[in-house]
Amino acid sequence: MPLGSYIMLKIAAVEWKEKPLDYEKKKVSFLLEGTECNISHGDRLSPGDKKRIAREIGHFRSGM
Repeated sequence: MPLGSYIMLKIAAVEWKEKPLDYEKKKVSFLLEGTECNISHGDRLSPGDKKRIAREIGHFRSGM
């Protein structure tokens, strides 16, 4: 395949939720899941990123 060529694949989309997720109710879960994905793929988070995420989770859990 020549450089710059791409293969396009069609994949089926599966609707798995009846309604959108409530970001405010799931914020900590989203932050933790995103952090785990970034760490497991080559530790893409800087120390500053990790501190910011920890502060956001602490802030959210304290109800501020």
